[in-house]
Amino acid sequence: MRYLLQALLLLLSTGPLGAQVEVTNEGELFVAPGQDVFINGNFTNRSSQLANLGVVGLTGDFQNEARVLNPGDGLFRFIGDSEQNLVLFDTLSFFELEIFNPAGLNMIGDHHAEVHEHLYFEDGLINTTAESMIFFREFATYSDARDFSHINGPVLRRGDSDFVFPVGKGGVLRAPAVSELSAPTTFLAEYFDFSFSSLETDFTLNRINDQEYWQIERVGDDADARVTLPYDESSGFLDDLNELQIAYFNNDNLWTRREAQSDGASPITNLITLDFITNFGYFTTAEDRSFLADRIEIIATQEDDCAIIVSWVVPPDYPITLYEIERSFDGQNFEKIDEMPGDSLPFIEYTLRWYADNGLYAEPEIFYRLRINFPDGTSTLTNITMVENQCPFFDCTI
Repeated sequence: MRYLLQALLLLLSTGPLGAQVEVTNEGELFVAPGQDVFINGNFTNRSSQLANLGVVGLTGDFQNEARVLNPGDGLFRFIGDSEQNLVLFDTLSFFELEIFNPAGLNMIGDHHAEVHEHLYFEDGLINTTAESMIFFREFATYSDARDFSHINGPVLRRGDSDFVFPVGKGGVLRAPAVSELSAPTTFLAEYFDFSFSSLETDFTLNRINDQEYWQIERVGDDADARVTLPYDESSGFLDDLNELQIAYFNNDNLWTRREAQSDGASPITNLITLDFITNFGYFTTAEDRSFLADRIEIIATQEDDCAIIVSWVVPPDYPITLYEIERSFDGQNFEKIDEMPGDSLPFIEYTLRWYADNGLYAEPEIFYRLRINFPDGTSTLTNITMVENQCPFFDCTI
């Protein structure tokens, strides 16, 4: 009872106030506009009658055991120098919230903390769980999210405007975004700094990034949106940002580029955006399969006996089932002249030699290309290589 009376006296006073006690509210607690209250300890709220129209700073834990009807439009600050806990046995709303504790704030319980106006990331992580998250309501914003000061875990956000989720893992901020939403939607977002459980792709991709992925889910809504992911060039996953795509884990349990494509990552911002999509779930960056043909170098040469030698080198780790060799005498109309089975061994050099039909040396140039076939039945074409015919009119063949 002494603690309760002391808290009431503090909050009915004027000017800056401080308390060196464990404060519990079981009645009606009101912080007036302009009031700055500092609690050097823990605060427990057991009443729906809690309104903060001023500033409340807390160095200990905050345990909420009641649904607060009118939380007010004030600022609540977590400003300890050791780990603090926000324990929620019922949903709690903050108008403005601040984390200024390098040791961090832990969300505990089975309810969410709603932010209706602004969240200030001054210092420290907010460690959330699937059961207890920060929930940005419509029009709520935040500032200064960065490495070592962001949401470490999942976060919720509702609205129809563009939004960058201030999420990361540990000390690293890896903030994805949604934009151009077709309707107000609640999204859940979380970042993971390790490989997804499956790395299997469909025909649209060569491989996915096995170092990180994001979960971006719609919660009870069905709006479409664009998705943007950050890319870290120092990760070493891909050197050519033009080959970068966003991959989505689809209903067939495969990573896919889907029907939506990006234009590669921006060399200025290192952000990559996926066009409108209608399904959400898990996302990561990936290498576009369409660039595989550019990675296979095909060379055609002619030897003294007029034979044509076609060779190519295969980069490692590409699932290729069959190579089809195609030839043309005008660089436009190609026909298949041979085939060779694919091989999963890295950096294999393939060489084929032809002595075929007579009479082909009337053409001054001969063109070759490869059709690369994949296990799923799709294929792609390499660039064209040309050899100048050094044996015209001879009775030797190609």
